[in-house]
Amino acid sequence: MAEGIAGLAFAVYLVIGAVRGDEDTTAQFAGAGAESIGYGWGTAAWFGFFGGVIAVAGWCLSTGRRWGRGPVAMLQLFLVLISVYMFSSGRPELGAPTAALGVVGLALMFNPSAVEWAARRYGR
Repeated sequence: MAEGIAGLAFAVYLVIGAVRGDEDTTAQFAGAGAESIGYGWGTAAWFGFFGGVIAVAGWCLSTGRRWGRGPVAMLQLFLVLISVYMFSSGRPELGAPTAALGVVGLALMFNPSAVEWAARRYGR
């Protein structure tokens, strides 16, 4: 749920920057020499949508509902893959925490007690 809330907070940050007329707030995260591709509206929409889905999935998991494991597991896999891209593009200072977050998330999702809990919720 915390990852989803962080995504929503970043979306709000991008929207505020766009409304204020700041220069492209997404370019600062792309590194030196990145070209501006707009004022962050598309990126804000992306983070807002996926952050919202992950926040709801985390809430469902924390309240014992059946829905939520799939989107959360997919996010963790994406984080690991994104970290590989960060390492290969020369940004290990971003890749290392991203990889750690993804690996820890996957470990928490697929440890024996979590799998057993999910199996009980699905009636197996």
